[in-house]
Amino acid sequence: QALDAIAFEYEELPVVGDLEAAIQPGSPLVHEGWADYEGGDDMGRDGNILQFSSINKGDAQAALAGADHVVTSRYESDASHAAPIEPRAVAAQWEGDKVTIWTSTQVPFEARDGVCETLELPVSAVRIIVPHMGGGFGGKCGFHYEAHVASLAKAAKRPVKLVFSRYEEFIAPDRRREGMIFDITTGVMNDGTIVARTGEILVDNGAYIADAAFFPQVAAMHVAGPYKMDTCQIDARLIYTNHQPSGSVRAPTAPAACWAVESHTDEVAAAIGMDPVEFRLKNVVRTGDEGPVGQIYDEIGAAECIETAVASMGDAELGDHEAIGVGIGWWPSFASPAGAFVKLHGDGTAQLITGAQENGTGSVMTLRM
Repeated sequence: QALDAIAFEYEELPVVGDLEAAIQPGSPLVHEGWADYEGGDDMGRDGNILQFSSINKGDAQAALAGADHVVTSRYESDASHAAPIEPRAVAAQWEGDKVTIWTSTQVPFEARDGVCETLELPVSAVRIIVPHMGGGFGGKCGFHYEAHVASLAKAAKRPVKLVFSRYEEFIAPDRRREGMIFDITTGVMNDGTIVARTGEILVDNGAYIADAAFFPQVAAMHVAGPYKMDTCQIDARLIYTNHQPSGSVRAPTAPAACWAVESHTDEVAAAIGMDPVEFRLKNVVRTGDEGPVGQIYDEIGAAECIETAVASMGDAELGDHEAIGVGIGWWPSFASPAGAFVKLHGDGTAQLITGAQENGTGSVMTLRM
């Protein structure tokens, strides 16, 4: 009866679904009034372009003009879902003015803050409990349905539970892995030395922003690749479309960018007739090299990793239409403060208390003492 009582009125609007068309002058805007939205000064606010990031080092165009070979490639990657084995589940129960919420979230503190802001509650009135989680992969980051379920529980004056079906897990969440388009050009000398790279990257943000604002920075960094070069010019744009929003899913933008760069690397090696492993070993970054934004690499074992991987192939027996390739996948490390404390009991046992979250990787077991 409650569902039958809900009435909808739809206003048909032009659909923005093509990334390249979305950034053309005169394209329909996904958010017509978004120039007046609140936000930082670093937001793009240019047509449907939400965010822009660029890495520039030296004169890439001049270096390309002086290269012995120039190779250009285009790659497109579709959007995809995190698809954890365990669909989302949320349950809420009120006791007076306080609510306890059991939820399969990767970020309990963010979920708590979202509930407090949405329902205008103090932090002391909201408790978030995360049971053992059957996978998240980034798709369960962010604030999702906890406040909705808590509101229903308060209105119903009884506990309320929401459990997604597999179908709902695909259509309801506010984030998925982003679709992307890569145009990559590399200039290389006859001896295999990379002298320049340019890149144009379009990232599908979807209709609303989740946590994708930093995606162009990460995408541009990965298209520069784990290879040393004196010049590069790589531009990345995050674009509003009418698609499902994009958000953090297993190293956002990186798998697609690494796939594009490594496929392109094979094409460049083939263009000069060089073995693709030898080409990578010649150009991969090593300790003391300078990166695309001027950073000097500390100890780094990329070359040793390639050599070990190739050596481990051995004399593998391959079937028809089978082969073994070599590629580099990577993700930066971000240092961040963390804390924990240990309670020692009189019988010699101890209890470890930490904010580490169980995401289906066994953290609660590996931390157990």
